[in-house]
Amino acid sequence: MKKLSLLVLVLVFTSIAVVLYGQFTTVEPPKTYGNPDLRNIKIGYVIPELCDGGGKYNDAWSSTFLKAEGKPPVKPEPTGDEDADMQAEYEYAWALANWASMYSAQSLRDNNPETCWVEGVKGTGIGEVVIAPIPGLKNIGIRNGFQKNADLYNKNARPKKIKVWLLAAERKNLGEAFDFFINVKTYAVRETELKDAMGWQELPLPVAPANVPKTQVSGMNAQDLTVQWFVAIQIVSVYPGSKWEDCCISDIGEMK
Repeated sequence: MKKLSLLVLVLVFTSIAVVLYGQFTTVEPPKTYGNPDLRNIKIGYVIPELCDGGGKYNDAWSSTFLKAEGKPPVKPEPTGDEDADMQAEYEYAWALANWASMYSAQSLRDNNPETCWVEGVKGTGIGEVVIAPIPGLKNIGIRNGFQKNADLYNKNARPKKIKVWLLAAERKNLGEAFDFFINVKTYAVRETELKDAMGWQELPLPVAPANVPKTQVSGMNAQDLTVQWFVAIQIVSVYPGSKWEDCCISDIGEMK
C-alpha cells in the first residue's frame, strides 16, 4: 500500500512538472537567420528537421531572412515576486523571439497579409528559398509580396518566376510545445510565374509521385496517417520594388 501511495505521488508530481514545463517552455531568438544550404535544394534533398516553433527554429525554414527592424521589447525588471517574475521572463522571452523573427518563414503560416517573409541577402534574392507547410495538394495559394498595403506592396520586390518544390516529412514527433518534422524529403518540382497582384492567387504545385510514404506519428494507427506536405519556393526572377530590393511573400496556405 505504501509503495502504491508513493507511486501515485510520484506520478502526480511528474504530471505537475510536465504541465509547468509545457506552460513555461521558452524559445530563443534566431541564431543564423536562415540555412544557406537550402539553395542547393534538388530532387532527393532532405532537411533533417523542421519545427513549427518560433525563434531559433525559424532558421531552418528559409535560406535567409531579414533581421528585425525597430526596437526590441524591454526586459522586465525583477519585482521579488518569484511567480510573477517567472511569468514576466517567460513572456519577455517569447516577445523577443517573435520580434527577432518578424521577417521569418513563420509569417507565411499566420494567414495575415500584414506580415511577410523577407529574404536577407543583398539584391533581390534570386535563388533564395523559403518553406511552408500545406494541408494538402488542392486549393493552395500564395499572397505574393508584402500585402500590408498597396504602398508597401509596390515599394518592395515580389517573386515573378519561381520554382515550386514539393516535400514530405518521413516522421512527425509530438513535443511538449511544438511538433518536429523529421527527414523532410524533396519529391518534385515545377517552375511557374506568379501574377503581380495583391490578394490570394493559386500556387500551382508539382505532380506528386505515387510512392510518397505517409508521415509516421508515434501512437497513431496506420489507417489514420496522412502525408505531411510542404512547399519550398525558390526565387527565379522578381517584379522589382519602386524603392527597395527586398523580396517578400506574405502567406502560403489554403486559399480562403
